[in-house]
Amino acid sequence: MPLQAYLLTAIKPQAKTALIIGLSTGSWAQVLSSMPSLEKITIIEINPAYVDFIREHPEVSELLEDDRVEIIFDDGRKYLKQHQEQTYDIILMNTTWNWRAYASNLLSADFLKIIKQSLALDGVVYYNTTQSLDAYYTAQSIFDYVYQYKFIVLASDSEVVIDLAIIQQNLCKLENYKSKNPIFKSEQECHQATQRIMDTPFISYKDIDMSKLNRESQLITDNNMITEYKYGKGM
Repeated sequence: MPLQAYLLTAIKPQAKTALIIGLSTGSWAQVLSSMPSLEKITIIEINPAYVDFIREHPEVSELLEDDRVEIIFDDGRKYLKQHQEQTYDIILMNTTWNWRAYASNLLSADFLKIIKQSLALDGVVYYNTTQSLDAYYTAQSIFDYVYQYKFIVLASDSEVVIDLAIIQQNLCKLENYKSKNPIFKSEQECHQATQRIMDTPFISYKDIDMSKLNRESQLITDNNMITEYKYGKGM
């Protein structure tokens, strides 16, 4: 169970539009597709081969039959810059390792400013830092509220309040888009899923432990490429 993705469904249960940058194996998109509130899921993927992979795996292949889903083969950053008139309740980025080439294109303050313009008023952006603490520092320079969930950034200009009862209630509403069968088939399953999700702490930015850096946090920009150039893997 991709816990990180299920947390997102539970804290934005009324979301109508979602943008996913990076299709990958389709597992995160499949989880979001179980949200009955969603009316449109736009997926930007630069590698068309992922669709062939998904088509061959029944556990995610239904995603290709979901009429709410539009898959566009393009660069995510370029797409957002060209479609600034569109806004989304959720932006999810399935990001690569922070130390790999071009990772700054997704983690930089410059790109987060573009994302912010594409979020609805109370929208959230949710993306994997792949353990870069500088990514949290960079996110808080752009958004009013930043949280850590395992290695994920959740950022928004609206406060996110975690309530176990509400999370469980929202998980119970998730359903397979095609069959309409619930994802969690009983109250007990919903409860167990809630417990598993919340076994991982949901941490406000001020409480994130930055001491592992052994230095001051630094802003990631397009120009300095902090994670992929200056410090590299492990920093």
